[in-house]
Amino acid sequence: MSTDPSSPSLIYRSVKFIVRTALKLVWRLTVEGSENVPTQGGVIVAPNHRSYADPPIVGCALQREVHFLAKKELFSFRPFGWLIENLNAHPLNRAGDVGAFRAAARILKAGGVLIMFPEGKRMKTDALGEPKAGIGMLANAAGAPVVPAYVQNSSHMLSLRRLRIRFGAPLYPRDFESYDALARAVMDRISALKADADG
Repeated sequence: MSTDPSSPSLIYRSVKFIVRTALKLVWRLTVEGSENVPTQGGVIVAPNHRSYADPPIVGCALQREVHFLAKKELFSFRPFGWLIENLNAHPLNRAGDVGAFRAAARILKAGGVLIMFPEGKRMKTDALGEPKAGIGMLANAAGAPVVPAYVQNSSHMLSLRRLRIRFGAPLYPRDFESYDALARAVMDRISALKADADG
């Protein structure tokens, strides 16, 4: 597993092609607002989190290679752990993990894309959760913009509902007085994207 954003592996490229094709053909994935995602430089993409499928959905919606944080327990089953390591997953101890924070900051400072869920966990209902300050801390430490995103219907994939992801305009840490203020602004943008998408 590398923090180098410049060279996606053959495994990464192959899996992304297969998953993206399935998402488009089976779930009719629609991507809106992709012009809001910077084409270069470090950036945090911050979607709502309703399903375990959210990371690959968001990753396949973007042209750029992505990295993401995943709870460390997912790495304990080696075949699966090996796979997600090769898909740029980085283990996270949700009780507090300075090492994961530093790894995430390195990815961003090297010009990479990091998927980070501002709610900090997968939600059990379609209602949005409260944001955690960590996303504001990381954005400030790395000097990276945050692009809010809303993923629609990822928790209803068994019923083959159409998937949609919408990206909002980036938010810059320099424009906010505190980590919490940035985190709240990100969540407010996601809420607005949700209201627009859900009608």
